[in-house]
Amino acid sequence: MKIPEITEFKFLEEFGYWFATPAGKDEFDILIADKDGKPNDEAFSFVKKAIDDLEFILSRSHTYIREFVDSKKAEIEGEGGLINIYSGFSENIIKIELNFSTDIYGLWFVEFSWDERNKWWPIAFGRKSW
Repeated sequence: MKIPEITEFKFLEEFGYWFATPAGKDEFDILIADKDGKPNDEAFSFVKKAIDDLEFILSRSHTYIREFVDSKKAEIEGEGGLINIYSGFSENIIKIELNFSTDIYGLWFVEFSWDERNKWWPIAFGRKSW
């Protein structure tokens, strides 16, 4: 997967953030915070770190959700497909959004914090309608 350069991000004025879609077989959007009318450099570096560890983050996301949610009742069977990665909206936190094909009205998210000791650590999850 090729991560877009920071200059390739487009500003979505109605939402107030910058987005780009990496080239590769798995299509998802990268969303980073605005800083003085430009993509936030720190958020861009942070999201690159997350994408380097994306396989771990996705695996941990599925495990984390299932630690708290009855998959059958919530209709979230199988693996959720990655839709978005957010960075720069809270310090040292990324948010990923997943779509499970069996939950056609729900978009699930997991937030991860980063620290040198624990690396990527899930700190929150939830579901919203879309």
